[in-house]
Amino acid sequence: MKTKRILLSILLLLISFGLFACKKLSVEIKGDNTVEVGSTIDLTANASISGATLEWSTSDAKIATVSDGKVTGVAAGNVTITVKAKSGNKEASASIQITVKAKGGDTPGPGPDPVNNKPVISGASDKTIEKGSTFIPLAGITATDVEDGDLTSKIKY
Repeated sequence: MKTKRILLSILLLLISFGLFACKKLSVEIKGDNTVEVGSTIDLTANASISGATLEWSTSDAKIATVSDGKVTGVAAGNVTITVKAKSGNKEASASIQITVKAKGGDTPGPGPDPVNNKPVISGASDKTIEKGSTFIPLAGITATDVEDGDLTSKIKY
């Protein structure tokens, strides 16, 4: 009877150890995805196995640097920040795309200089006006762009 209890205890211990040893490692990044040049944001990484070591990296240190999840904007552009989690012989990684904006909030272009995108004008078309009728030149016309949003009130004729 004692032998059966000991064997059963050993079996349960081995099963429990096996379940914990087989736990898959995963990692997730949380935080803002936009930072201004000269400013910082803090990213956090959550690993599925506690005690996992975290190693942060950037795809382009000329655009943004990272140290222990603190991202510093260097120049306007887009960069990928990656965290690699390690626990024993297991590894997992996660990445987040960060947009670094020039001071003042301009959106980045392909290089270090910000881009000023063209506005999109809607509702403008040829009109036929009858003599004596009222004509409102900007009726139904709108303008928007990525940087400034609604520009309709700034349209002049």
